[in-house]
Amino acid sequence: MGQHPTKLTVIIPTYNRKDTLRICLEALNGQSVDLSCFEIIVVDDGSTDGTAELVAALTPTIRPKLHYLSQANAGANAARNRAIPLAAGSLLLIINDDTVATPSLIEEHLLVHEQFPDFAVAVLGRMTISPDLPFSLFHALHHDASFTAYEGMDELDWKAFFTCNLSVKKAFLDAYGYFHESLRWHEDIELGARLSRHGLRVRYNPRALAFHHHYLDEQSYLKIAEKEGKALAQWYVGQPDLLPELKAIGLHSKTLHTASPRHRLADIVINKFSLPGFIRAARVIAPINPGLARMIFAKAFQNIKRRNLEAELSRLSEAPLS
Repeated sequence: MGQHPTKLTVIIPTYNRKDTLRICLEALNGQSVDLSCFEIIVVDDGSTDGTAELVAALTPTIRPKLHYLSQANAGANAARNRAIPLAAGSLLLIINDDTVATPSLIEEHLLVHEQFPDFAVAVLGRMTISPDLPFSLFHALHHDASFTAYEGMDELDWKAFFTCNLSVKKAFLDAYGYFHESLRWHEDIELGARLSRHGLRVRYNPRALAFHHHYLDEQSYLKIAEKEGKALAQWYVGQPDLLPELKAIGLHSKTLHTASPRHRLADIVINKFSLPGFIRAARVIAPINPGLARMIFAKAFQNIKRRNLEAELSRLSEAPLS
């Protein structure tokens, strides 16, 4: 087949995960489309694990054009923002370094954009845990929980602007804004919220499937709760006019009077004193009744999230997001 103009640019921020990045890049090298129709930009966010050497070694074997950029550690958003202006494709497929594409991933993204050429239309593909990873109770509580909720749906809203497997027209971002570089969590849906004011539509194509190649254990799962709480506080302090949108994604705060009686009751039952006991109970229950254990862990997650939200609101009350 002959060479085609670059239709799509895959943007991958990465940080100290060279072995996972290798799997990500090799999956992109096995796509069903003509590999000359897309390019890849890897932005190394200050890795110290030999990522640069890995990409250099892989470059001759990767048939899509592969570009490597490096920067001092500044977060995934800064990495994405650095790549966007350099992209040759009119479409941007933004993924993570632990996103492992199935062979038809790019083909399925392109098909939906051809069907919906309006520049405000983005496409979300499905994510599920990699079958190559060991079982973890927490996988169903993270990625799978979000995507299960979208089953049977064709169009989603800004809250599904997930950059683990998302394509968007470059011109739309050029017109209305890039990622907020000071946010380190919820940074993708924050952009989605801003773009929604300019007509963003998110089409869902579960056939654009990718695997999340990242093992999630108890510690890392509960750490996400801390990050989400802090990020919601930072987002609110910077953009208080988005309070209704933020409440929709979990800004349930006593300080801001957005916590319902249900949330307040839950925080009486599970609090910083009782939390360790509930977590120990969930560990014991997990082999016998994993569903009940997941429910307890989910409640613990929300309590940790709300406590970190309140703490960060207090800390940032005099320091608005710049």
